[in-house]
Amino acid sequence: MKKNEAGKPALLYLMPLGLIYISRLISEGDAAKALVWIIEKFPAALVEYLIIAAVMSLLYGIFGRHWVPWLVGIVVPLVAAVSYFKLQINGSPLILGDFALAGQLPEIVSFAAPQMTVPWSMIIAAIAYGAVLLFLLIFGGLFATLDIKRIIYAAVGIAGIFLLLTPVGPVLSHFAGGKYDSAEERAVAIGAEMGIYYSWQESMTPIDLSGLEGIRLSGAEELKPGEKPTVIFLMSEAFFDPTGLPNVIFEKDPVPEFRALQAESRHGKFRSMTFAGGTGYVELEVLTGLCDHMLREPDRITDLPAEKYSEIPCIADIFEAQGYKTTFLHSYNSSLYNRETIYKGFGFDEVLFEDAFSASVQRKGDRISDMALTEKIIELADRDGEPRMIFAVSMENHQPYSPGKFGELNDIALTAQGLTSEELETIRTYAYGARDASAALGALCEHYRNSDKKVMIVFWGDHLPSMYTSGGKSIFKAVGAISTDGTTNWTTQELHDMLSTDYIIWKNYHKDSTEIEESSLLLGLHAASLAGQPLTDWFSWLRDNVAPSCILYRSRLFVDGKGNSYSEIPESAKKAMDDYRKVQNDIIYGENKLFKRYREAA
Repeated sequence: MKKNEAGKPALLYLMPLGLIYISRLISEGDAAKALVWIIEKFPAALVEYLIIAAVMSLLYGIFGRHWVPWLVGIVVPLVAAVSYFKLQINGSPLILGDFALAGQLPEIVSFAAPQMTVPWSMIIAAIAYGAVLLFLLIFGGLFATLDIKRIIYAAVGIAGIFLLLTPVGPVLSHFAGGKYDSAEERAVAIGAEMGIYYSWQESMTPIDLSGLEGIRLSGAEELKPGEKPTVIFLMSEAFFDPTGLPNVIFEKDPVPEFRALQAESRHGKFRSMTFAGGTGYVELEVLTGLCDHMLREPDRITDLPAEKYSEIPCIADIFEAQGYKTTFLHSYNSSLYNRETIYKGFGFDEVLFEDAFSASVQRKGDRISDMALTEKIIELADRDGEPRMIFAVSMENHQPYSPGKFGELNDIALTAQGLTSEELETIRTYAYGARDASAALGALCEHYRNSDKKVMIVFWGDHLPSMYTSGGKSIFKAVGAISTDGTTNWTTQELHDMLSTDYIIWKNYHKDSTEIEESSLLLGLHAASLAGQPLTDWFSWLRDNVAPSCILYRSRLFVDGKGNSYSEIPESAKKAMDDYRKVQNDIIYGENKLFKRYREAA
């Protein structure tokens, strides 16, 4: 009996090590690598051990049985497993900000499931975990009577948890992961669990709202009477020119309409703040000129308090000030990215989703087709004589790009050396959707080519597609575009290239074939200017103080105003970016003293 009693604390405080090892086995996919990780990342492993040990001690003190903390502890390897799958599909790990999308889990899983493959390491980890839990249930008993020793265990757990909630918590979190530049990089380096803990600690850190006194304002441009062209923003899901894929040869050009339009449109590369997912974040950067990367961890630009969106500047303000009617149109439902709340907060006159389309609308790959979206855009734009700004988002070519997604309709022919049949089929699937996007864009421009109505169309791809095989292998790596799968391991140049899609700005009243780089931060601002609209005070300030120094800013990539790429903000841009951060902090977290935007919800 004494030997058994002596073994209880040993078993209890060995459990956290088991949980950490199983989590690393899931993440690393190799038993030896999991052990090496624990040794190399000792600070993170130590802090994670202390957190888990405190919780387990409390649970054991309350229930008196080892199976209870072990059962609750399953959360730790589950987080590692979810992070593994997210890294496999989107190239980025699980971070605390992703939990804002928890309510949309069914939709996310439906997109991701065809690309998810369970590795042997995860199966072995699940079997081992289940075996330990079963052993504890069988031989440990279900319940125990209260005694003084359990009170001590509970007290130790409470003390540990209390300590983590005091100023010791931030010290420990920085000890474990403070040297990393972003939540994604941190999650890969020290594990999703500790990355989440760090972000949670950061979310409780007060924002510095000082320094606004030195900000130089530009002021709103004077409202001038003049032409009010219909302006259509069309963000095309994952669109880019697939003929740019290395070592892939298409029998026919899959995007001929897009290529022809480039010759008569402002065009070039669109630098996106994300890869393979995160459409909503791109939308909000384009619409607001605010930088998602400069938000405090774990905040995301789509998940701020609902009332904040009635205050945040938006390009809709520019058009509404000129008497435009504004419409947001998405060919999917309202479940993702909090869109209905956001766009009503922005003051759009109409906020429409797939239920605005007829029941017999054309679908491809189970989604409303891009051509059907084009027809709806035309219907809305031509509905009356009022000037309109429409911001539309497509859905047909959303992931997954599973072979057979478009069935016998897919007649794309291509060749590529060294690719498996599944890899070739994945590219064919994507290219078919891109071809439909190009054809729909061509039809939209053709409808207005000889129209008396002046029309400007802004078309771009939100991010590169999430093209992975069922085994989790990246198509971009297979064709030689990148050297490794995970985004956190890409070089600065690889990041620059893989955060690039294509765009055009076409007008039926003025031909402009200028080739120039655009980005999620500046496209909305530049499009409004090209449409001849006077800018509000915020967008004037953005143009004068940020655009000359910054095209794009995100984790491990800064693109300056001349298109040069850096792994961090260069000295020449630090003053401008410091001012940008101060102003954004005031808009998001402060009183919005400089650029107030109060509107009535639509």
